[in-house]
Amino acid sequence: MTTIPESQHALDLEIAKLEQVLASLKRRRNALSAISQLPTELMHSIFYLSIRYPDEARGENWTPLLNLEDTRRSISHVSHDWRTIALEWPALWSEIHIEKTPKVAYLDLIRERARGIPLSLVTHWITRSTVPAVRHVFQADGARLKSVALLDPVSVLRDLLPELNACSNTIEFLELDDPTSHPLGPPDRTETDALSGNFPKLRSLRISAWETLVLPPLSFNPASLTRLELFFRRFPSTHVTDALFGTLRNVALHLTSLTLSFMLPNNVQSGSLTTAGMLPIEMPCIKDISLISNGQNILPAFSSLLLVPSSVRKVLIAGRQGSTSQDLSSSLQHICTNIPSPEFLQLNYIFTPGDGLYSMHAYALKATPLNSQDAVELSPDNVTLRLLPSSHVQPSPEVKPHTFPASLVNPSGWLCSALRHIVLTCPLPILPFWKALALVPNFRSNRASRHTFRRCILPDSGRSAGRK
Repeated sequence: MTTIPESQHALDLEIAKLEQVLASLKRRRNALSAISQLPTELMHSIFYLSIRYPDEARGENWTPLLNLEDTRRSISHVSHDWRTIALEWPALWSEIHIEKTPKVAYLDLIRERARGIPLSLVTHWITRSTVPAVRHVFQADGARLKSVALLDPVSVLRDLLPELNACSNTIEFLELDDPTSHPLGPPDRTETDALSGNFPKLRSLRISAWETLVLPPLSFNPASLTRLELFFRRFPSTHVTDALFGTLRNVALHLTSLTLSFMLPNNVQSGSLTTAGMLPIEMPCIKDISLISNGQNILPAFSSLLLVPSSVRKVLIAGRQGSTSQDLSSSLQHICTNIPSPEFLQLNYIFTPGDGLYSMHAYALKATPLNSQDAVELSPDNVTLRLLPSSHVQPSPEVKPHTFPASLVNPSGWLCSALRHIVLTCPLPILPFWKALALVPNFRSNRASRHTFRRCILPDSGRSAGRK
């Protein structure tokens, strides 16, 4: 005679068999759906686009989403087929994101699913309690790391620096950023750090808000580096800037993109860059260069050292409140020494509603675009000046717009010596601007002339244009 537990066990077995049959029938039914008919390669592309987004600023499609783990979990729980494809596709697991304090076993599982392909590591606002987990990835699979983005406080970055230097032989993309740094906070000069690894395969380097990090010229000389972005929120010490110039000289011959930004606190908008006596730095391959600062004399110091070829595609010189129009004028003359003077100039007056601030952008093109109204910002070949308000000014409707500095309108200078066309999308500049513009040799306002002048007004309701 069977007991009740035995009967229950027999029924459980029967239920399990029926559930397996039901699951098999559901899978067969799902396999007939349109989404299940897609080729595996196309599914891979869909998965890839769901975990990455194109980053035009870096010129690479390697930037991962911040919610990567949730996305991967969602993908693998859609259906049995999706889960099978997801688990068997190594590229889906090649990104390792660390935000809190993940278990080492979980990190090992991700690395195992990625099999032998290169890995990308991203940390975001972690604390020192999370450092051991990050160290484990560096030590276990440092030879597979292709890109590393450490977006953490400097104290955490400093703890991980030895492991980073030890894995320098394989890293191609490196980003070091302290998102917690506030420019109005006190500078940290208690320690000096060094990115001393060789980094022979490094192609892109971005460092932001780590003013004590030194790039030593004698050891840091990546021959593959083509993109360099350095953002300072406080003025670094002299040995940091001296090392920067030495390293820049080492890598300048193969750089194609350079961004240097010194955005200092409002109460400290001056600093000394010692460039006297330095030889010019030739940059024969540079295509995109940006110099940004709100400090006095910083833009001219940089631009006086950099020799930009005529083949450069884009030049940006941006001055915020604190830098002077003379700084912009000097920087423009220095950086554009080998660039043909422009035929076309457009002045854009920009209001940002969210900030309540005004700025002015000046676009200088070698040749006049066919559709100058819309094509200027999309042109691959231009020099841009930006007059920007301080990023720490309180929004106010009473804030007045920037005006284009008359000192830049030098008829014999680079900006205006060959000028033939001008477009304004802003209120009329100050009177000295017009007096200087009247002396430009090739510029005419006569409608019948081939030299044209167009004034465009941007009212609140939209844009209207008229020819004068």
